[in-house]
Amino acid sequence: MRTPLAPPAAAYTGGLATDTADISWQAPTAVLLSAAYPPGIPNHNWGATATAATNIGHQALLSAARYLAAGAIDLIEQPDLSTP
Repeated sequence: MRTPLAPPAAAYTGGLATDTADISWQAPTAVLLSAAYPPGIPNHNWGATATAATNIGHQALLSAARYLAAGAIDLIEQPDLSTP
């Protein structure tokens, strides 16, 4: 079962720092995140990299693919969400 897209919670303070801002002011942009390594491991760390070769990394990849597909379906079924 899919949940419709909704705005972030009022307490949401932002997400990752990426180059997305260079494009997002010109084109609709979405960021979908999936956990890819165990909690407590810092990003850009050998432990996070090593996790990619494990079952955790494989399951994260499959989850991320599901999230991307569900996000695309939401935008197709709810086109008003993709317009400012």
